[in-house]
Amino acid sequence: DCPPWVIVHCPLTHRNFSSTWNKQFSPDHTEVSSVLQDIQTFSGKADILYALTSFALRCRAFWDKYLGILFLLYDKENYDNYTKAKSRKRAFQRLASTWPEISPLFEKCLGKNISDLAFTVLRTKGLDIKRDELPTTIPFPEPFIEVVLELIEELDKFRVPEAHGAGRLRKWTLSMVPLDKARDFALINHWNIANEFMHALEEVLGNLAITK
Repeated sequence: DCPPWVIVHCPLTHRNFSSTWNKQFSPDHTEVSSVLQDIQTFSGKADILYALTSFALRCRAFWDKYLGILFLLYDKENYDNYTKAKSRKRAFQRLASTWPEISPLFEKCLGKNISDLAFTVLRTKGLDIKRDELPTTIPFPEPFIEVVLELIEELDKFRVPEAHGAGRLRKWTLSMVPLDKARDFALINHWNIANEFMHALEEVLGNLAITK
């Protein structure tokens, strides 16, 4: 399991790379064409690379911890099976699909921040749905489980190369491409999603405390 400081450092690293980009590389603050133009530009890009690498690793660890909490809430008997599984993603998919339900608060989290991903998943499942018809709630077990696994898979596309290979973030972070084309900043929305899930968990646990 990841330690609690993972959750604390996720917003800190998110803030670090966002603030650095805003101060040095937003359209209003730069006319620089090359990362090697001066030491300030290179240092700023290196800071963003450090923060994004840290965020990718920690946000992915966050999901292992969070899914474990869902097991403690809805399937305590299988918690150890989940934590000891070689692939926690596959364990979650296999075991969570047998749960009768989860709180609607969790289902609403996915509808708020990942419309594009939800749209893609729903369309691949054969549903004839338009973008402006996306539900605000992603029902459990499907496609909720599938969407969550897609989220984790997106993070793994960044985490695995950084943790076990030569990395891929530096290709984008050390370039001077516009923000809308910088694939490394695709990580930003992952904190928004994680934040929604944290608020939902707080409310669910609060409701449990009241009922007890």
